[in-house]
Amino acid sequence: MADPAAASTPLLISRSDASPSERLSSRIDSNTNTNSNDDSNEFSVYYGSQIDGDVPNGNDFEDLDTQSKYDDEGNRIEDDDFVEDSLYERSKRKFSKARFWWFCSLGLVFIVIFNLSFLPRTSLSRDFRRWYNLHLTKADIKRDFLILTGISRSDKDGVSGEESLNFSLGNFTKLSAQSPVNLCANDNYELVRYVESRFKQFPSFNTKTYNYDFTDLTNPLDASLKLMDDKSSVLYDANLYEDKFKTPAYYSGGNSHSTQAQYLFVNEGKKEDYDYLIKNKFDPTGKIVILKKTWGKSRINLSIRERALIAKSYGVSGLIMYKEPPRKNDKDSFDKKLEHSIERDSLWEAGLSDDDSEVKDIDFPAIPVSYKNVLPILNTLNRPTSPNSFENWTYSPNPTSSSLFLKLETSFDDNSDSPRKLTNIISTVKGILNDGEVVIGVSRDSFTSSNPLSGHAIMLEIMNGFQKLMKMGWKPLRPIKFVSWDGTHDGLLGSTHYFNDSNSFDKNLPVAAYIHIDGDAVTGSQFKVDGNPSLNHVLKDIAKYVSIPRESTYFKSLAEDKSSYKEEELIDDDFAYNTESTSLYHYWKKQDNNSINAYLGDSIKHSDALNFQQHLGVPVVNLKFANDPKRDTSIYIPNSNYYSYDWVVQREIDNDMLLHGSLVRYVGLLTISLVEHEIIDHRIFPYVKTIQEFYHKVMNDASKVIGDMWQAREVPLFMINTADIYVDMDPTPLPNKPIVFQDLVIQFNILIDGLIDQSKVYDEFNRKVEKDLIKDYAWYHSYMKVKHYTQFKLANYKLLRLENELLLSSKAGDYNYLSFKSDGNDEQWFKHIVYGLSKFSVNYKISEFTNRDQKSVFTGMQNSLLDENFDQSVRWLVINYSKLKGLLKKMT
Repeated sequence: MADPAAASTPLLISRSDASPSERLSSRIDSNTNTNSNDDSNEFSVYYGSQIDGDVPNGNDFEDLDTQSKYDDEGNRIEDDDFVEDSLYERSKRKFSKARFWWFCSLGLVFIVIFNLSFLPRTSLSRDFRRWYNLHLTKADIKRDFLILTGISRSDKDGVSGEESLNFSLGNFTKLSAQSPVNLCANDNYELVRYVESRFKQFPSFNTKTYNYDFTDLTNPLDASLKLMDDKSSVLYDANLYEDKFKTPAYYSGGNSHSTQAQYLFVNEGKKEDYDYLIKNKFDPTGKIVILKKTWGKSRINLSIRERALIAKSYGVSGLIMYKEPPRKNDKDSFDKKLEHSIERDSLWEAGLSDDDSEVKDIDFPAIPVSYKNVLPILNTLNRPTSPNSFENWTYSPNPTSSSLFLKLETSFDDNSDSPRKLTNIISTVKGILNDGEVVIGVSRDSFTSSNPLSGHAIMLEIMNGFQKLMKMGWKPLRPIKFVSWDGTHDGLLGSTHYFNDSNSFDKNLPVAAYIHIDGDAVTGSQFKVDGNPSLNHVLKDIAKYVSIPRESTYFKSLAEDKSSYKEEELIDDDFAYNTESTSLYHYWKKQDNNSINAYLGDSIKHSDALNFQQHLGVPVVNLKFANDPKRDTSIYIPNSNYYSYDWVVQREIDNDMLLHGSLVRYVGLLTISLVEHEIIDHRIFPYVKTIQEFYHKVMNDASKVIGDMWQAREVPLFMINTADIYVDMDPTPLPNKPIVFQDLVIQFNILIDGLIDQSKVYDEFNRKVEKDLIKDYAWYHSYMKVKHYTQFKLANYKLLRLENELLLSSKAGDYNYLSFKSDGNDEQWFKHIVYGLSKFSVNYKISEFTNRDQKSVFTGMQNSLLDENFDQSVRWLVINYSKLKGLLKKMT
């Protein structure tokens, strides 16, 4: 009887004589055609893992079949167990491969983790310097620069820094001598080409020139001054040239004029002098007036432009001004050459527009003359005799004879055929960080033909030192720009055109600081620094690393010896026990206690730093060694051919070039300090503290004029109802009480106090951000570096734009609110609310011009208060409050 189980099982092998391959194929076909489910399918049991994926190929079946076992009749035995064992072996081989790759991956992970666990801790600053291959630290760069520019340090050609400076001064003197005047590029293209070629000698610098046309700058040709009698006979023809020079006597910006008239001596040419003349029955109308310019503390603070405008208001027909020589008790060694010097100047001043009507309205001839050449004319004047009549004047106003006349002529080329050209030469070093640049500038123009351009000689030595540093591997963190300005002496024309030229000035790249080296950089031994208070700490700190020889003439003039040091000074002074040298810091301290002038208005109005500070809102520094008649061996006559290379050397102002070298090292270190700080090195607390002092000084001075009469005066609500100062007031005590002037002052004081507190916090936060940049972290704390990088970028962004909050803006409606003229071009050139230029009026008495530096801060508000203009004073309080509050917001 047949087995039911067997009946249900498919017959796999139907022929006993079939080959193993055929029997296996028959079995597969039979298994495929069966209607049983997968669980009962024999092929699925053995080969199920292959159906969905890799189906065995013919070779696999052959291989299995040849290894099968058979009985005597040719039937395969133990087939199921054998196939199962074979599949197991195959799966085992596959598992071995997977296990191998798993072990490899795990090993790789282990190696990575092992290495990470032993990685050194690094800081963001260190990572940054490694990324950009920066091998030199800040200390290395400063030390190397001091070594490269050290006193008597020779280069590979055996030339010391002092010799190189001397060579440059000599070359600039020869080039300047090729033209009688050097007011702009037109006057001396050889000088322009020489400066450009010197800039291009440094391969790491990218040098470009930018040319601008200027139509209103006239070219002086000649001048004439003759003393004549009523018969038109020439009694005296003045020589209006300095000895051995062909530079005419002129005031830049003048025009061709001629006049013949009687003359009057009007002392210093101030309003009181003219009024005194009129009071004593002397009418200046139609007369040629003779003015004197005095020395030292007795000098009045009026420019030639202002004196000319005062003279014009009294109807004069011509103006002559001479510089009175110093008295012998002012200077022991009186230099006779001073009598022959002519002090030139410009009728243009910073901030004037190209078509300034006040300059063009000076429609009479005006010239400077030397004391020696005007003396024959002065001798025709009476000496004061009456006890109460002109007793304080050097001369009486009228000549001894009414038949004497002066004929005065000036000759200028008005350039009607072609405009004058200004040329700025700019050389730039690329920086790694492009968040802000440091600019160093020097004026190239001069009034004379003998100027040695000491500022340019110093700048070239700094560039040479930087070039050597870059050969050693230095890569500046921030861009550095060196600029040779044109037209500085005529109202800062070069830098003014620079700001208006998008090709040379990138408005999207902030300026971290501007350093100006005075064109006449060394005229004496007095180290003079004008600087924004936010940079005071840097200016003082780097002076400690610049050496000054103790045996130098200028150091000895301070009468300093080792015993004069206090104990704490000896501790701070790295040079204190050095018998050969001391530091510039202690030289400066002994001179005037490290004084830095923070009144960045009238005191720097002949420097391009004025444009950067008051137009652009950039912290500035202005540097030079100024003349001190009490200490120096000779007296400096500005804009005179008397100032020359020979004067600097022969009069022993700086015959060994040590003062020039000190400025090279000082400005170079200052630039490196500003460039190499990851966080912009500005301190806001000293700046805000200075602003507070300025404000209180202005209000105290105003109280002497307005007294208490404005304290309870009501302020019209429409003037302040949308202003920050009104919104910030606390209305809770008396909500319906009208706002009076004193309320505005109180609220302003609250804001100033808040600024002081917040600036301390802000400086401390920036110091913390800088410290975090050098804080080391393990690799698994790398996310902290991302946090510090974000803080670093944000801190610099704010610092570089912080002072912009103090600029007036037409977009903010500041000019409309202040009721300035709105004619489509209502913006003032100088826009800073804290710094400005003191106000001038021909109606002001001389007392208004005392302490002009102090009157160049908060000028808008100060002028309104002193003019007793209540409405405008309120407006300026509102605007100043709004700007300072913007500063406070940016710091928070």
